[in-house]
Amino acid sequence: MKLIEKLNLIKGSLSNQEIVPILSSFCFTGEQIYAFDGIQASVIKHQSELKCGLPAQLLLKLLTGYKDSILKFEISKNSVAIKSGRSKTKLSSLGEDLFVYGTDKLIEVDGGTFDITDDFISGLKKCLVSVSDKEYSQQVGVTVETKGAETRLYSTNNTSISRYSLKDSFGISDFRSFIPLKLCEQIILWAGVFKKSEKKVIVFGRDCISVSFDEGSLYTKLNPSLEFLDFEEILDSITDNSDIFEVPSELDTILNRCILMSNDDPIVDISCSEDEMSLKASGKYGNVNESIRLECELDDRDFRVDTNLFKSMLPIVTELSIAKIGDTVVLQGSDKNYINLLMSSTL
Repeated sequence: MKLIEKLNLIKGSLSNQEIVPILSSFCFTGEQIYAFDGIQASVIKHQSELKCGLPAQLLLKLLTGYKDSILKFEISKNSVAIKSGRSKTKLSSLGEDLFVYGTDKLIEVDGGTFDITDDFISGLKKCLVSVSDKEYSQQVGVTVETKGAETRLYSTNNTSISRYSLKDSFGISDFRSFIPLKLCEQIILWAGVFKKSEKKVIVFGRDCISVSFDEGSLYTKLNPSLEFLDFEEILDSITDNSDIFEVPSELDTILNRCILMSNDDPIVDISCSEDEMSLKASGKYGNVNESIRLECELDDRDFRVDTNLFKSMLPIVTELSIAKIGDTVVLQGSDKNYINLLMSSTL
């Protein structure tokens, strides 16, 4: 694996702020490279003569521009010159004494250890449909919870809720933890790249999580004061299995047109009556008004929904149902061991 490919795998743990330079740098230890933003770390194996920190974004841009994959480094006290063919570029470097993260911490997490299976990755992907980094909430990520013999994943963005039931339980009862969004994304990325890795495990500690592959590790601190939601209580109060129908094949295409026309306000108005669903959206340059015939009859419903959230649900569910709970219309998408509930307002 090329250096730039390894850096792209760990860049998700870099800080977006440059107030503390080491947190926005790739740190080379001679045997590993790591990125650490003060909360989350990504560490990947890499043999190198470098033992310093280099500015991450500059290094990535430089390596992207080099067509020659053979790189040579000239190391000075406070800088590193990168040579590729006839090109030579010097970057300022940070010394090892400024490193703020010890990679040995990755193997010092006490807690339950579980295999990262394809089913677990599938559940994470589906639950991220209901996660948004734009929402100010402690719950920006996926909750893992085991009750009895069943382990489930939950997520919410305050408008939709997802639940995924794992095929294989974690094997312990009354367990609960939380995987932040950034770590979820890194786990999914690494699991895809390192499919052949014999070691793929996640360890849940009291205030941290460690993820290990043969090729490297991920680590994150957790908020010890996180208050967990009672997802099952919420789901029980808004789940209704009436008016179930298969997802119409043309619905995704219609929602694409609604998004196109609604510009910066992706809202679609939906009306259901008997065996027909009508969708309307409008914007500065035009409008959409289309109808779909269904294979079942629905109760009369008039509501509006976030078009993007509705569309993101469609590829991962096979059935839909529409129910009115109080003043709220709930769109429920389901497929075997997964459900997604999208709350909407009445017109």
